[in-house]
Amino acid sequence: MKVSRRSLMLGAAALPGLSAASDAPALDPVTRAVSKWLCGRAEVDALALRWQRLETQLFKRCKHLGLTRALRSGLPEARELRALTRKLNAAERKLERSAQQIAQMRATSGQGALAKIEMGLRIQEPQDCEEMAWVLIKGGADELREVLKCR
Repeated sequence: MKVSRRSLMLGAAALPGLSAASDAPALDPVTRAVSKWLCGRAEVDALALRWQRLETQLFKRCKHLGLTRALRSGLPEARELRALTRKLNAAERKLERSAQQIAQMRATSGQGALAKIEMGLRIQEPQDCEEMAWVLIKGGADELREVLKCR
């Protein structure tokens, strides 16, 4: 999956304190990798949303066939859904490999460490986490972001 410069900038903007205007002389490689990962995640999420909308259209159009038969049909929506499924699966595998690489990287700044936490929060999301764990992790990340902003 190719990441556009615009997506990369949007991903960087999603991580507070990680912009080029930061006090750090050079951007931590972890922050660059996480920004790129976040852009990829946003693109995958957009593909998934498109997939969901197409699935709904196809189901409405082919209620009488049933979803499984409709998905296997030659209808344009079904063909696009199959193509999107292949794209989504490939993009998810790429994100997983990238996440594994980032997990092995060592942050060289507070911003880099915070970027790893932000990425973990993005992966975990509150629905997959114990409530108190989420509150602690999210609160700690918010506080760390504020501390790093003050520097």
